[in-house]
Amino acid sequence: MSVATSGQNPQFTEDELEAIITTAREYGLPVAAHAHGIEGMKRAIRAGVNSIEHGTFIDDEAVNLMKQKGTVLVPTLTVAEWATEKAKEEGYFPEVVRKKAAEVGPVTKKALERAYKGGVKIVFGTDFSGDNNLGEFALMVKAGMKPMDTIVAATLSAAQLQRVDNKLGSIKAGKVADIVAVKGNPIEDISSMENMMFVMKNGKIYKNEK
Repeated sequence: MSVATSGQNPQFTEDELEAIITTAREYGLPVAAHAHGIEGMKRAIRAGVNSIEHGTFIDDEAVNLMKQKGTVLVPTLTVAEWATEKAKEEGYFPEVVRKKAAEVGPVTKKALERAYKGGVKIVFGTDFSGDNNLGEFALMVKAGMKPMDTIVAATLSAAQLQRVDNKLGSIKAGKVADIVAVKGNPIEDISSMENMMFVMKNGKIYKNEK
């Protein structure tokens, strides 16, 4: 979305990345890299980031690096789909941005498919605050993920990435009682994840439809 002809050039040197990540580790913090271009992605993975956000132009070498390093992918298909749709609207983006936005949706889906088939751990995330963040589930399934894997990506895997899986991410005695229930079976129809009938936050019920 930057007003530049390319969104693929790396913006940090390897030395800079290593310094950032070393400092973060000293403070006990995970590090996420916002990366579309392949060179920036590989530099970040080699330097030890915990996650790649987007990973738009990922290739097989990056997939292998991620598996070796334990780096996870947060594909954010929702915002890519939004950008692709908005690129169809005349004047919504500056022309230099519009060209990039038009191609990002299909490419991002292929990136997720490549990473998932290659054994990279996937974590749910949207990079978006629009009307339908839950639509990410269906987009992930369309890109080749199994429905149950998308649910794990949004719960336990997300909690593990954020280092809060000791209290969130699964239903277990002693953990925070954050629980949702949906209408239908999401394993059979993942879009049912968008129809929540029950919401509990920290043990308090906020929604309970019959």
